[in-house]
Amino acid sequence: MSNMWRKDASNQITLGNYVYFFKSPVADMTDCMITAHGGQVVGTDFDLPGGMSLNFLAAYGQSATHKDGPIRSPLGTDRNSGIDSRYAGPRSTCDQLLTKALGTHWKVVANRDGEQYYKFVEATMKSHKARGNWTPHFVSIRNRTYPFSNDAIWLSKVIELVHNHDKKIVNFYSAACRDRLDSDFHLIAKAGPQGVIK
Repeated sequence: MSNMWRKDASNQITLGNYVYFFKSPVADMTDCMITAHGGQVVGTDFDLPGGMSLNFLAAYGQSATHKDGPIRSPLGTDRNSGIDSRYAGPRSTCDQLLTKALGTHWKVVANRDGEQYYKFVEATMKSHKARGNWTPHFVSIRNRTYPFSNDAIWLSKVIELVHNHDKKIVNFYSAACRDRLDSDFHLIAKAGPQGVIK
């Protein structure tokens, strides 16, 4: 459902309570870019199944910098652009806490209107496809503010939701920061259960 502050894109799908999924215009796309504010919590490993990969744009313990904005920068010209580390399943890997990044709180006024923050995702994806660039599926975390809602979601849960939606999607790219959030017990407690990926 749309509201006065948000203009939904035609390729936008809601997964669960906290995920907006934007379908790639490229047929049979197996890659998915996840854009969010985030950080890592030591001791929260999850199992990445065989045949699946997880790629981080930011270095461990570091913030992500997207000089061209949170949409343009992660969508590189190919799937290897800007990757700091890559993990291939089956293996255990550290989870991330993710919160909303796209929305009206962007500092640049031009990036703050409704046309920019969801329909702009769709327009950017179409532009990338037209230029022959890599155009993965795209995920944005929702901001849920009603009583007793969670402020964050685990990366593993996002992967579970997306993979359950489309089993062909097996390569995930996180554009979120990887700063340590071990001491943020309030945020960790509100994140809900981690994902179980099958």
